[in-house]
Amino acid sequence: MVYPMNILRLVLVFIASQLIFIPVYGLEVSNNYMIYVYGSKTCPHCMTLAKYFIENNVEFTWFWIDDEENLDALRSLVNDIDITEGTPTSIVYVNGDPVAIVLGAITEDGFWESIINNPTETLKIYYGDKLFKEVITPEDFTNKYIGGSPASLDDLKELVIEPEADTSTDYIPTIVVAIAISALILYTYLRKR
Repeated sequence: MVYPMNILRLVLVFIASQLIFIPVYGLEVSNNYMIYVYGSKTCPHCMTLAKYFIENNVEFTWFWIDDEENLDALRSLVNDIDITEGTPTSIVYVNGDPVAIVLGAITEDGFWESIINNPTETLKIYYGDKLFKEVITPEDFTNKYIGGSPASLDDLKELVIEPEADTSTDYIPTIVVAIAISALILYTYLRKR
């Protein structure tokens, strides 16, 4: 026989467990890194990537190709290393060195964590999440390809974070159900007395 106090304890443990498992976002990385992204304000894939980076606290700097200086830098990059011009194009630096260029909006933590946690001596080029080729890292890579006018984080947030559903409240329905069940059990117990 289950005693009413045991039921109440079980309900309280259930409620507490729901509050403890609130998701925490962010990449699990062991190196210092920065991701530089070339993107367009009219590109839906760019907006998807920017939203992912913002919501997951990824360290990044954004360059709008609507700015001619930034577009010239992107074109110089794609021409020099013979890749397709497109947005978003991300350049990943780990511990101050360029280690990867990623074309496309990859929104999987494991992909970015793998690049950041396992840097190599060569610059890897990815189309989406598939390795396309590796090239020797040029000494002047940073000076030649990173520059121009970066976008502010506030401007990016305004474009990609919509006032839609707040993901930090995803656990509220579970809490409401747990409280309702607790109240029903407590009411049933007290009513029998």
